[in-house]
This record gives sequence, C-alpha cells and structure tokens, in this order.
Amino acid sequence: MTRLAAAAAAAVAGGAGLEAAETAIRAGLLRLGASVLEDLLAADTGYAGPRAECGAGHLAAFAGYRARAFDSALGPVTIRRAWYHCGQCRHGLAPRDAQLGVAGQTMSPGLRKMTARAAAAVPFAAAARLVAELAGIALTGRRAGRRAEADGRAAAAVIEAEAEALASGKIALLPPAQPLPDKLYIAIDGTGVPMTAAQTEGRAGKGEDGRARTREVKMAAAFTQTTVDDDGYPVRDPRLVVLPGHPRPGTGVRDPDGRRSPPPRRRAHPPAHHPG
Repeated sequence: MTRLAAAAAAAVAGGAGLEAAETAIRAGLLRLGASVLEDLLAADTGYAGPRAECGAGHLAAFAGYRARAFDSALGPVTIRRAWYHCGQCRHGLAPRDAQLGVAGQTMSPGLRKMTARAAAAVPFAAAARLVAELAGIALTGRRAGRRAEADGRAAAAVIEAEAEALASGKIALLPPAQPLPDKLYIAIDGTGVPMTAAQTEGRAGKGEDGRARTREVKMAAAFTQTTVDDDGYPVRDPRLVVLPGHPRPGTGVRDPDGRRSPPPRRRAHPPAHHPG
C-alpha cells in the first residue's frame, strides 16, 4: 500500500493530475488482487486421487501437476493444478479447470461476462478499449469479438433447445391467469445489424457503392392488450415476451399437443398507436 500511495503522490506532484493518480492506484490494486486470487486458488490443486473420470466413461490416471495461466478481471493469473491422462482417449484433463469454469478458456468467468457485455454494446474494437478504460484489463478487438461470438453461439443453442422442447411438448407452459385475453398479438420485424466487411462480402447493399454493411436480424414480440389509457388507446400488457432469433420454415405458435393453434377471435382490441 505504501508503494501505491507513493506512485499516486508522484503522479499528482508531477502535474499528471488526479486521473493519473487514480490509474496508478487501480493498476496497483489489480496486481495485488491477482496475487491474492492466485494464493486463494493455490489452496486447492484439484487432486481427485490416483484416478479421475475423463468425461467419456473412462478413468484417467494422475500424471503430476501442471501450471496454466488465464486472464481474470484482476489481471493475469497462474494456477498449478493436478493433471490426469486418459490412455483410452489419449488426452489429458485437469478437473480443477472445470471446477473454476476455465476449462478450454483463456478468460475467467468474470472477465468473460465483462467482455461480452461490452461487445454487445459497441463494436469489438471499441469493446476492448471500453474494458481497458473501465476495468484496466488490456484486450484486443479480435479477442473481444471471439468471446462475444462464442457467447452468442451458446445463447442461440439454449434458445433453439428451448424452442424445440416447447414444439415437441417436452416442456408445457403453465396456463395463463384468468380471465383469458380476447386476442394475442404477434409482431415481427427485421432490423439491420452492422457487420464486418468479411461477413457481408458478396452481398448487395442499398448504399451508393452497392456494398452491404449490415445483415438483417428478425425480432418477434407476442403480447396482449386488455386495457386502455385515459385517452382510450389500448395499453400493452406488462408481460411482454420477446423472441430473438431467425424464424425458420415450419415453426410457429403451437398448443401443448404440438398442433398449430390460432388464438381465439371473440373480440379484438385495435393495435396500440398514438397520434402522429
């Protein structure tokens, strides 16, 4: 702490200003935090005995200890953990990596989440700069992009699995609270999402040069309108379901038996709108 105070005092005395002092203190605290994290993780090496499950139904033999490094929200961290080798699968594994959520990863769960949120808000290169400015962690734009794309694929897989489970009847939705609304509205629209040049190569665009700079993403919203405001205009019910993703042929709203089921049409409220 004395060194941190001395570095901050030198920054202020040298005319660098308060921001430089803040940056110096944060950098020192991050280094200290990474050291504390390493000491904490060193208490458990992940040794699971002379043999451990390899993940494919075999028993892998203990083969010693190996070190590995990954980046965390506090900076680079190196851990030493038990290493096992499966003779049948002919590959090695460290059970401790899976326990910590870093198996096959170069970032800790906290840094992955931080990077993904930044990459969802701004382009990848800007996301890397944002993480560096706000958290003091240096990343490249390409690395931030790979992290965001991996998270996107994982999220899409979860959405697809849930949709398939609903369509096949493996998951049944709870019945809505009574009384039932008179009509269910489904709105679908597309919007352009900025893409890199490689992702739009060969695609025609609407710009003057004929090049595409965006690709369309479909969004859908299912909602009801059962009340009106003081002016008599319909008000969307607060429980709004947004369905992100790409509609596929053959998919749609189905009842619990898997059959397509249009909503009842006893009485319809006009769609919500406001005077221009």
